[in-house]
Amino acid sequence: MSHLKRKNWPKTTPYHHPWDYPNEKKTREEFSYESMRKDVKYHARTKSELQSHMEMLDLINSCEASYKADVRKQKAAEARNQKHKAAELPKQISPFDPFELPKQSSDEFRRQNFFKFLASIEARNQKQKAAADRKKKAAADRKLKTDEARKQKQAEVHEQEVAEVQEQKHETAEVRKQKQKAAEVRKQKQVAAEVRKQEAAELRKLKQEAVELRKQKAAELRKQRAEARKQKAEAVEIRKREAEVAEGNIKSKRQKK
Repeated sequence: MSHLKRKNWPKTTPYHHPWDYPNEKKTREEFSYESMRKDVKYHARTKSELQSHMEMLDLINSCEASYKADVRKQKAAEARNQKHKAAELPKQISPFDPFELPKQSSDEFRRQNFFKFLASIEARNQKQKAAADRKKKAAADRKLKTDEARKQKQAEVHEQEVAEVQEQKHETAEVRKQKQKAAEVRKQKQVAAEVRKQEAAELRKLKQEAVELRKQKAAELRKQRAEARKQKAEAVEIRKREAEVAEGNIKSKRQKK
């Protein structure tokens, strides 16, 4: 059933705004934000109407927040003005009549104001000088602290560099010692190798001498054997000749007989 066929449906718009009534002179109090919220009596039928309803409530809330902020600012400004007005009142009031200003001449008033002005200038200068002294002292303290920190850092860096240099020197000394030790070991090995070579050469020489001696002995032995064989052969030949001679003598003797 369509919403137009419902009974007792409000014929007016659900939201009433003073702009809807331009001919009526109404103040802001009559249209308060709470009354505006109460005037929003609307039953959303579709999603778009619900969205517009929520947007209207958000607008009312934002307007109320801005209005309250303006009121707070105005009250704070009024309070500041009252405070300044109270501070501008004269400080010295007659003890006899607190509601009446002291009677004094314009020259005396000017003199007092001039001395007050000089005193205020002197106080301001002293205050500025004290602030400048404090700033200078703080700057000197900061500079001293930074210098001390820089010196400490430089000392730490120097100590670290010295330690690194000492460590490098120690490492180089260790490496040099190891190299020297390795060189000595190599030298000892070379000397041992030379000794072994010399011993091997001497041994080879002795072996060669022994071989030569054996060869000489064998040659002499062969020579002696050859001489012995030769002598033996000569002796055999001599004995043979002697035998032949003896035999010839015997034959000749026989023949003579």
